[in-house]
Amino acid sequence: MKPNDKLALVYRSQCYLKVGNAAAALADAKMSFNDSIGFIRGLLSFAEALFSLGKFEMALIAFYRGHRVRKDMQSFRRGIEKCRDAILSAVRDPAATQIEDFEAIILKIEEMKAVENGSNHFNK
Repeated sequence: MKPNDKLALVYRSQCYLKVGNAAAALADAKMSFNDSIGFIRGLLSFAEALFSLGKFEMALIAFYRGHRVRKDMQSFRRGIEKCRDAILSAVRDPAATQIEDFEAIILKIEEMKAVENGSNHFNK
């Protein structure tokens, strides 16, 4: 494998995720879009790896970045929903995750929903 082959890094990242090695998946995903932040497949793998590591708020941000660029890719929309569900579940059971500031995260989710729906009443 060529060290800078972005697509190979994404595929290897996906393989690592399937075998449960999320840390290695994250490292490969990061390398796949290091020099090209617009590489969507790398961003998707990065978001999935963050989610697998339980870093739901960071994964949510990555999924939103991808969705902003490629609204046609359902993977990003599903990832956003998956993160929202995980964060809201964590609020109900704080021992279930590593989220540190629940209130700020919930407020951020509501702001993102408002922006997504075209309402911007949070920025008064």
